Amino acid sequence: MIRLLTDLQWNDFLDILLVGAAVYYFLLFIKDTRAFQIFLGMLVIVIPSIMANILELNTLQWIVSNIIPIGILAFVVIFQPELRKVFERIGRRTAFGKKLLNIEEISKLIDQIVISSRLLAKQGLGALIVLQRDTGLKEFIDSGIKVQATYSKELALTIFQKSSALHDGAIILNGNIVEAASCFLPLTENHFIDKKYGTRHRAAIGITEQSDAIVIVVSEERKVISVVKEGEINEVSEKILKKILKEDLMGEK
Repeated sequence: MIRLLTDLQWNDFLDILLVGAAVYYFLLFIKDTRAFQIFLGMLVIVIPSIMANILELNTLQWIVSNIIPIGILAFVVIFQPELRKVFERIGRRTAFGKKLLNIEEISKLIDQIVISSRLLAKQGLGALIVLQRDTGLKEFIDSGIKVQATYSKELALTIFQKSSALHDGAIILNGNIVEAASCFLPLTENHFIDKKYGTRHRAAIGITEQSDAIVIVVSEERKVISVVKEGEINEVSEKILKKILKEDLMGEK
């Protein structure tokens, strides 16, 4: 063992460090996902494989060596959504959308979103407000009607009026600019969502499963405000909505 350590070169230590870092960050990214549970299950196969090589157990080694490639392929196919999110996070930028805003502009935007959400809920107007962050949403923006206007409570109330031609679908914000309205969003494939949530909420969950966007949903029937992030939906009060947006958009704790 001592001789092995003395034979190691500086590039061997670098190699070990990089591999260790890659494994650590991969586990960090898939933590609390279904993929993590399957990864732990795969260790049950990998560890016997290593032991079979060391102890020269030929039969066990042959069985395991034939199972592993099939297991890896099944892992990639079944957990493609989780893996996609891992690589999407790796390539993610740090700006708030593609439009950089100062603290004052973000604070004003948050106030307008909170006020408009309260007014929409009070009037029983369903709404879907998507805040683009690091992940580009161009394909979804292109599915709607271009607006290119600064977000305000007046604009939101106008768009989501039931008599408006744009009230169906979502509005997508890039910074404080409403890029488009009446945008189509992908519905979540999660079949365990509470049945009280309709198509609007399922669309909000779907877009946050595919991106790092934050979505505010106003229920037309129940007049409740919800925030959706990373595929999780939570019904919130006006005060909590403001707190969440400040934490995520301004970094305030």
